This record gives sequence, structure tokens and C-alpha cells, in this order.
Amino acid sequence: MNKVLWISPNLNHYKTKFLNRLCEVTSWDIEVIAGRQISSEGHVQDKGKRKFQQINLTANKKSFQYSVTLYITLVKLLALKRFHTVLMPMEKKHFLLIIFLFILKKMFCFELVSYNHPLTKNKVRDLNVEKKITKLFFLLYNKIIFYTEESCNWAIQNNLLNEQKAFWANNTLDTEAIWRQYAFKINTSSEKTIMFIGRLIPSKRLDMLFQYFKVLKKKIPNVKLIIIGDGPNADLVKKEAKNDQNIFWRGAIVDENRICQEMLNTHLVFLPGASGLSIVHSFCYGKPYITLKDCKSHGPEISYLEDGNNGLILDNDIIANTDRISSLLHDNKIYESMCHNAFNKARELSIDNWCFSIGNAVIDKK
Repeated sequence: MNKVLWISPNLNHYKTKFLNRLCEVTSWDIEVIAGRQISSEGHVQDKGKRKFQQINLTANKKSFQYSVTLYITLVKLLALKRFHTVLMPMEKKHFLLIIFLFILKKMFCFELVSYNHPLTKNKVRDLNVEKKITKLFFLLYNKIIFYTEESCNWAIQNNLLNEQKAFWANNTLDTEAIWRQYAFKINTSSEKTIMFIGRLIPSKRLDMLFQYFKVLKKKIPNVKLIIIGDGPNADLVKKEAKNDQNIFWRGAIVDENRICQEMLNTHLVFLPGASGLSIVHSFCYGKPYITLKDCKSHGPEISYLEDGNNGLILDNDIIANTDRISSLLHDNKIYESMCHNAFNKARELSIDNWCFSIGNAVIDKK
């Protein structure tokens, strides 16, 4: 049995679900060290049953690497359990912790693995500097599992790491849980509904969402906007919902049964700003996904989105863009094709495929 210690400074609801699924389809013994979530940033915790053991710390993501309790807990666990693999996210804010694990890995005979972006997150704007920093970080790990195949290939092509230690597992959601209650269906309602689903934070560009909605209302009679999520920009959403009876704020929802009911009444998902797993969520329900091209903070999951095939990637012309959205919603043939393509992409990104890829990466010796 493979013993895995998964360190998660921020164990949000979707990570909990796919770790549960990983426990179901593998014979792994998984233990998780989790930091305290920062609820003010819109993070929501899954309250369902865990199929893995979890140790909760009071330190949040920002203070995680400075927690004395964390280091004591790590040494005790590593000495007692003798884990084969330790998964630790590779971020600059956790540099001291990563160095600590690098020192311990020979002592306790485990492989240090990360599941992450192709570049370390930082405010450094010089790409060459960022590449050099990332390359140094990669040297501390035995294996790097990237969020997407495209990210993995990019890192190898840019000589950030040796191909032998590079793997990928397309980042996803617990598709199994979604499809237990949802069967593909195209919304044929004449009254159009758009959904935003994600944290209510500045990078999601809620200001642009409401600008677009005002223009769309002139082109699509009685169009509705449903917003699922919470966070620091909640006041802006409350204000807009109060002033427009066609805007509905549902708050943060992690119960997939409730999300399913909202999705059934939705035609497409529109998130102007930073897009990541919201793309997968949209596709799981067969909904075309729409975002803006010029957002610099899109996650690697943006590679799943194909303009004109399973959604739209818009430029900076709000008039032309709203014309494209309106045309999509009024052309039944194109809309139905996009819905099918979105759902088919989600099937490629299933949680079982993710578990298979993660399993191969962790066990593979190349």
C-alpha cells in the first residue's frame, strides 16, 4: 500500500472531493495536513465525510510555513508512518517549508512531489527571472505533476526540468458526484439565463460582468443572471442584485444537488476574469463557457476552452462580444453543438482519468 502525506495549506471543497475519490479508486493510505481556510476570500469548506485522515492546523495559507506546530507534526508523522510520498504545493510563500521537506526526504526515505502550475506564482513580471526561480524550485522535488498536459509540455520545452521527472494530470472536479445526479440535457427555454460561478474576488472581474449584462439586456429580452459564490466583492453583487430584478445572488454553494438545479435552468456560464476550474464545472453540465482573452491570470485550465467549439474567448470589443453571445443564444443549432462539445470535453476530464494520471505519476519510476 502506498502511503501518501498530502500537505494542503488551503484544503477547499473540490480538493476534498477529489482526494476522497482518489481513496476510493486506489489502495493508498492518504493523510492530509490542512491549514485553516480564509473564509473572507470566498473559500468554502466541504463538510462531507472524509475517506482520508485529516489533521487541521490553526495556521492559514499566509502563515502556514511559519507554524511551529506544523514542523513538529511533520517530523512526528514522517517518523511514525514512513510515508512513501509527500505531496507539497510548490509556491514561493512556502519556501522554508519546502526546504525543510527537501532536507527530511533522505532521512525518512520519501519522494517529494508537487502538483502545480508550470511557473511559481509571484508578482515578478520578468518571465526569464520567473523561469530561473521555478527551475531552482523544481530541483528540490523528485517529481512535478502539472495541472494540464499543455503545462507539462511547456515546462519541458522551456528546459525548466528534466523530462524524466515531469508528469501531468488534467485538473478537474469530482465529475462522478456531478453525474450521479445529472444526465446531459440541453436547455431549450426561450428565456435565457447566464451564470457566474466562482469566488467573488477582483481577479474574476465582476465589474466587467455587470457591464456586459447591461448591454446584453438590450439584445436579449428578459435575460437573467445567476451568481454563485462569495468573497470580498459580495457588496458589489448585493448592490447590483438589489437594483436589477433579473440578477440573482445565491451565495456560496458547494452542495452539488443545489448547483445542479441552478445549472439546469442555465444556458451558459460567463466569467470575464481569471478562469480555471469554473470551466470544468460548466462543461460537466454541458454548458458553453465564456471569458475574456486578455485576462493575464487565467489558470492552466484555459487550455480546455476552444473558441467557437465549446465556448467563446472574447476580445476587448464589448459591442462585438455581446453580439457573439446573443447570436450563440439565438442560434439553436450552434448552441446545441457547443453544449455537446462542452460535455464531451468534461468526459475527457473525468475524475477517474485524473486519479489514473495521478496514480501513474506517483508510482511511475520512469
